[in-house]
Amino acid sequence: MSEVRRHYWDSSVFCSFFKKEAKRWETVRDLLNEAHAGRGEIITSSFALVEVLKLKDHKPVTEKEEKQLTEFFEYPFIKIVNADRNICERARLYCWRHSMASKDAIHMATAEFAGKLVTIHGLFSWDEDFTRLESKHLLNFPITVPFLHQSLLKLEDSENEK
Repeated sequence: MSEVRRHYWDSSVFCSFFKKEAKRWETVRDLLNEAHAGRGEIITSSFALVEVLKLKDHKPVTEKEEKQLTEFFEYPFIKIVNADRNICERARLYCWRHSMASKDAIHMATAEFAGKLVTIHGLFSWDEDFTRLESKHLLNFPITVPFLHQSLLKLEDSENEK
């Protein structure tokens, strides 16, 4: 059985799916299908539940879409981490030390906290405010744009076929 891939998702990933953004929507759909099939798990901050209503450079979610949004976050493969006092205090350090916007800093601090509890394979974001920080190695896992992980094929060498 293959390993369950666990990734932290910034709100930009959810928004790209909800708004069916060209070239991004398909990737996120495939990741959601993998999670639904039991091969993936999504970790995010409770802050994302609000942030997805209106993200910079995205159209706001309508009231009609709100019901779908609420149901979406009920999927069992989406794990919500509460942005409590400790996480928010840690987020302030990300704001000061790395000039992050407060909403992004909350996601970083939440991802860091969650990574101490479970194995996280990466932080997914379309936001350059996150991806620019990958070279600083602030987390124990990479910060990248979303991608679908595929296992390498195990091919037998030609000598074993004889």
